[in-house]
Amino acid sequence: MAKHQRWAAAVIDDDPADVKLLRRHLEAVPEWQVELLPFATWAEARPALARRAVDVIFLDYVLGSETGLQALEEFRAGGDERPVIVLTGRGDEQIAAAICRVGADDYLVKRDLSPDLLRRAVGGAVERYRLRGEKALLEAELLQSQKMESVGALAAGIAHDFNNMLTGLMGNLELAAVKVRGREVEGNLDRALAVCQQMAATVQHLLTFSRREAVGREAVNLNRLVEDMGVFLRHAVSQGVVIELDLPPHPVSAVLNGALIQRVLMNLGLNAGDAMPSGGTLTLGLRRETLDAQSAYAQPGLEPGEHVCLWVRDTGVGMDEAVRRRVFEPFFTTKSRDNRKGTGLGLAVVWQNVKTHGGAVTVSSEPGQGSTFRVYLPIGRRGAEPPRPPRASGDLPAGAETVLVVDDDAAVRDLAAAMLQQLGYTVYLAPDGAVAVELYRELAPNVAAVVLDLAMPRMDGREALARLKAIDPGVRVLIASGQDVGREAEHLLAAGAASLLQKPFSRASLARQLRAVLDA
Repeated sequence: MAKHQRWAAAVIDDDPADVKLLRRHLEAVPEWQVELLPFATWAEARPALARRAVDVIFLDYVLGSETGLQALEEFRAGGDERPVIVLTGRGDEQIAAAICRVGADDYLVKRDLSPDLLRRAVGGAVERYRLRGEKALLEAELLQSQKMESVGALAAGIAHDFNNMLTGLMGNLELAAVKVRGREVEGNLDRALAVCQQMAATVQHLLTFSRREAVGREAVNLNRLVEDMGVFLRHAVSQGVVIELDLPPHPVSAVLNGALIQRVLMNLGLNAGDAMPSGGTLTLGLRRETLDAQSAYAQPGLEPGEHVCLWVRDTGVGMDEAVRRRVFEPFFTTKSRDNRKGTGLGLAVVWQNVKTHGGAVTVSSEPGQGSTFRVYLPIGRRGAEPPRPPRASGDLPAGAETVLVVDDDAAVRDLAAAMLQQLGYTVYLAPDGAVAVELYRELAPNVAAVVLDLAMPRMDGREALARLKAIDPGVRVLIASGQDVGREAEHLLAAGAASLLQKPFSRASLARQLRAVLDA
């Protein structure tokens, strides 16, 4: 254990003389300041240990009518993994084996106790407890990563089909609105189109959330990250919980790992939702803070300077002081062990991910008054914000070139053809990559650009792009996909794609993207 450390220990022993001796030895370790909590029986200690945060427990092997082994078995059966050192009146190999079998971290013979022996025994037990917690966290993180990878793959597959359907729906609504311009039904079409755009945004938010991020760090727009998490939580928590956002008017960015901070907000948000079984308000907030030396040093691990503060506030049941002190401990939970929610790892993962960024996390709460978790993160090296897509304005750019549209969804092919023909282009259609390659081989001198889907049978868009580049290195290919093209944008552009277009696309975005490719 570290020098000059304050820590708490419980001793369960019905002999006051033995308790007094243990206290004297602990106080003789110069770098320790120990709060010793004595209990004469296990029945007396059990409820107190459920409420109090202690670093180590000393347990007498003989406790009146029951043995320390029985108490330890019950303690471990309840899922409590805190370090336990058993004290015995005499050394015995059979006793030692029995003690270790039921889950003790160490055993000490009372007549051999000394400050140095206690220093080594306690230090070793606490270190093993810490390593067990880290191992469990790593296993939980691995399991969560595997789950998220599966969810991400499922979401990507569903989104591809859903975005294709939305493309057909939105595109036909736009074409119909052009034909009925000025008539009463135009308002109905505009409102239907707005609903479709909201649906497309929701799919994109969920794809962003489930995206597998790189391990490194980059400049992240925290306003957008909080907005995305708000969308996720609206789907994930009880319908009786109202989600509110408290964001600054200007974008706030920091250099960090977006996936880890998403996980922090997700765990805090889900916990907040669970704390409001009868409904309430869940607020996600963000602000910049400049911490002076006094404010920074009040939180271990923080340095003075510019920070961002993310907070999650609920109006739920709240916590008392005993729970607040233990809330970030691995395996500690106030939830029922049999409701499949009480793993006790969610807030431990929050703590770990925040510490990974050199930050700190605090909690303020009172019973019946809700809870507020604040996450402080250093801003780090500033990076440029990713460019925002240009807003549609003015007349759409037209053209007279020939374009090959490749998509396995007939509705999307026909819609793209109708949009492009309306803008003056000549259009050829192909249902998959294999047909597209053969068509291009025949028509190459006349085809100015190819609009290419990624996920198709027989030959997908990636292989088709490579074959098209082999036929004509100068071919201009616009990738239009219902998959999350942002995930592999760099690879696709390096493979020769001229630009990327996310489905569902509008008539305006298709017109502008294609014109930009042709004019490049």
